Amino acid sequence: MLFRSQQRRIVRLVRALKARGVWPVLDRLWIFAAENAAQALTDLRTRSLASLSPTPPAFTALRGFQGNGTSARIDLGVPASALTKYTQSASHIAFYVQQGDGSTNLWTGADDSGSGFSSLVVSGTTTSADFRLQTGSVANSMIQGGQSGLHIADRQSSTVASWMRNGVDTESNKLVTTAISVASSNLTALARNTSGSFSSHSGSRLAMISVGGTLGASGRAAISMVTNAYMTSVGANTY
Repeated sequence: MLFRSQQRRIVRLVRALKARGVWPVLDRLWIFAAENAAQALTDLRTRSLASLSPTPPAFTALRGFQGNGTSARIDLGVPASALTKYTQSASHIAFYVQQGDGSTNLWTGADDSGSGFSSLVVSGTTTSADFRLQTGSVANSMIQGGQSGLHIADRQSSTVASWMRNGVDTESNKLVTTAISVASSNLTALARNTSGSFSSHSGSRLAMISVGGTLGASGRAAISMVTNAYMTSVGANTY
């Protein structure tokens, strides 16, 4: 159930994404910085529900879900291979780190053992990120520019990708490993999921995740602006 104030905020968000041509590119969109956990776990695109691990991440209203660094995570309830806009050579994952833990790597996505990586890794201690959207075991190092804020990893073709943080491309049109198969394990947040085996749990707090087709430069800028406008409206913005 959406209360009237939250309903207005979500309506503005969706209308803005539609007006900028981003909405049709999205397979899933979770706004974790919601009024309650039920709202936060509801995908705005399909109304399907994500679920929490037996030891759940801590939920803070209008901020999001925070891991505990050992066992808490979010099961997004769908593998990348089951999505329609997200494809082998044209895909994105975006997530808003409302509060980084400053020490552990933050994984979002899923990997299949030995093949079919569809994940991202934001480092907890350095400024580098690993781009693994349809790569093998060897990651592609990208400049992430810091841990907090909105990160967008965008595979634009079989061999070209970009990374944006807080509305600015930190890597643009970079040559990356040729795209291979899409992972069939469920997409996961706040931990690494390798064929159903979980590791590398994070203590960061996430406020939003989107997955879908490639965004391109204008789409990355649009989703960055619209998402941060929402975060600003609830006091969760980091930039």
